[in-house]
Amino acid sequence: MAVRAWILAVALIVTAALPARAQNTVTPDLAMRDAAQIAGEAMYYSSGAVGMVMAVVRGGDSISLGFGRLNHSKPVDPKNPKDPNLPKGNTIVRLGSISKVMTGQILAALSQPPWSTPLTFNHVASDYLPARIPPFPPGQTPGAWPREVMFIDLATHTAGMPRDIPVEECKPPLPPYCHFDRDHYTSWLKTFQLPYRPGTVANYSNAGFGLLGMAMEKFSGRLFSDLLKAHVSVPLKMADTIVVPPWTGMSEDLRGRFMVGYDEGRPVPAEWNGTDVMQPSGGVLSTADDMAKWLIHNLQASDGLGPTTALAQAIYVARPRLNAVIALDSPGRQLDGLGLGWEINFASGSRPMIIQKTGAFSGFMAYVAFAPGRDVGVFVALNKIDVPVLFSLMDQANNLIAGLATR
Repeated sequence: MAVRAWILAVALIVTAALPARAQNTVTPDLAMRDAAQIAGEAMYYSSGAVGMVMAVVRGGDSISLGFGRLNHSKPVDPKNPKDPNLPKGNTIVRLGSISKVMTGQILAALSQPPWSTPLTFNHVASDYLPARIPPFPPGQTPGAWPREVMFIDLATHTAGMPRDIPVEECKPPLPPYCHFDRDHYTSWLKTFQLPYRPGTVANYSNAGFGLLGMAMEKFSGRLFSDLLKAHVSVPLKMADTIVVPPWTGMSEDLRGRFMVGYDEGRPVPAEWNGTDVMQPSGGVLSTADDMAKWLIHNLQASDGLGPTTALAQAIYVARPRLNAVIALDSPGRQLDGLGLGWEINFASGSRPMIIQKTGAFSGFMAYVAFAPGRDVGVFVALNKIDVPVLFSLMDQANNLIAGLATR
């Protein structure tokens, strides 16, 4: 009970200390805040993680919570809200594959003015890639209509791409994915053959989003980092939502706020940021405070980006039209539709329709979900890699959304 009281005290102190709360002009939603506190404590206890951050929004109100510590090897004083080892709303975490929904938002933005020649979702992706993806079926098949991979296929995991491209793992001190660069992608594309017709099978693919990012960069003439700033970080005032160049050290400010990731109990070096071609798929960093802004934006879209956000959230691929769904279902919750990076689950029982995305990368797991039309959303990230824990985290977050989406 002493440990439980200590963690609860840490969470309460962190909540009280967040500067964003003092700036909030919305009437505090006390029921939402109580529900978030209790659910967050349960998530943290059941996870076994060293640290966790969380953001919950309902209506225009939001709360950011922190639990545990940033670094297991450093002491923490729960009575001191300024203790640098306490997770806070401005703690830097890795989003992992939640990066994909921001890539989807960028793709939607590229299809809108003020681009002089907006990108169309059904444009052939190979026109903007360093090597062509051969259409399906390969060669000259009598009576068969060749199908090219389009931007929308890459953004909805239906392009026929593998989960990851085959590559030899690097040895420490380099991260295992150090060979995931543009040259390797190009070499792989030159020998790749689609296993099935694009648009017919949903197969979760990091490789596909890597290609999507490369194609968007070529179309726009801008790096992914610049596109992220232009279409997400700057317009939504998410200053801490960034990508950091591969193998480079973080700034002193970022390092001081960074939560150390752990994989099988071992700390993951902060420099393991992923290559530039991995950024659209899983390389974005953020904070609970920023993700609260992201959730409010996706729920209300009253910030001038409404049309772009509606495009990102729309269902482009429904489950019944697919021949198979691979690595997109979770225990007790099957995929119903796919947006631009977003995964959609229809309402079931007391749970409302939920638009969501998970992430796991370099010592972190994260989940973001919201109930469209119900003004409720949750973000949670913890510094541990454990798939069953992630599934439990998703279930608890979805239950919290259901409990707050009663009106």
